[in-house]
Amino acid sequence: MEVDKKGLSPYHKREVNFTITKHKRKIQICYNLYLETNPKIEEGKIQFDWQIEPDGVPTKVELIQSDLPSDSLISCLQKEISSWEFPPPPERSHNTYAEYTFFFKKDLNVPR
Repeated sequence: MEVDKKGLSPYHKREVNFTITKHKRKIQICYNLYLETNPKIEEGKIQFDWQIEPDGVPTKVELIQSDLPSDSLISCLQKEISSWEFPPPPERSHNTYAEYTFFFKKDLNVPR
């Protein structure tokens, strides 16, 4: 499988990123729930990695790094990622590894 300078294959750039983008609203909901209990927190990033099974199901969603110290936020994000369905990877003989960093910023203009 061809990869670019960052080690990303066309599958990761298109299908994986498209699936993440498609679910960003639910990721934002997890962050908004977190902000309700931590209103002074304004921004941060959380990095996860996971495997994508040959049938497109994500497994082993694990935290790599987080600026936001909240077990409930991390759990919400892990649960959300685990519920996604990715297009089957091109190499269906084994799992595909994915990694993503979510950047969160408090939007002061969001109506409650």
